[in-house]
Amino acid sequence: MHVALIQPPEPLTSGCVVGWTVTLPNGKVIRHEPYSLTTAPSGWSTIPDARNSYDRRVARRPSDEWQRRVEEEASEVARGALSPEHAYASDLWSESLRSATDATLAAFEDEFRTVRSPSDEDVLSSVERVVLALNKINDEHVHAGKTGYETGEREQLCDYIDASLEEAGIDVLALERRRGISRGEIAGRWRTW
Repeated sequence: MHVALIQPPEPLTSGCVVGWTVTLPNGKVIRHEPYSLTTAPSGWSTIPDARNSYDRRVARRPSDEWQRRVEEEASEVARGALSPEHAYASDLWSESLRSATDATLAAFEDEFRTVRSPSDEDVLSSVERVVLALNKINDEHVHAGKTGYETGEREQLCDYIDASLEEAGIDVLALERRRGISRGEIAGRWRTW
């Protein structure tokens, strides 16, 4: 993966980054440029030192964010900044929900590390497997009287699936069009959460 950071020749603050590009192993380029290079002030350029390669996934597992929020809230309770009766994170994202979700998403990621140019059927089969596994996790938690995936978690999981597919070089929009799937609903045909 190639990352280039774009900044003005005299940044406002040291290391001020105003845009970036990521070139994925499949050659796809993801850009975030507040200014296009054609309209940016003259002299703006790519930082030569930023041309290092590294393996960092752009898609973030929702379970990582849930874990961070549980830890943050526990820290607030421990130092007295939050009363225990107002702490909700560990109930909303129980350890069992976080760990089961994390393991399921890791397995989903692993499927695309070794496959090159997967067919639509391969992609949809992988999505089906991850969604059915997430359905089972949700059902087990709800039936045990715990919190399953709420609206925010559902959106995060669906966004994560799309982002993971994009990182693997799959044009999700084109796949959805070819298969008659509504925009953003690639997980919808199997999802019960």
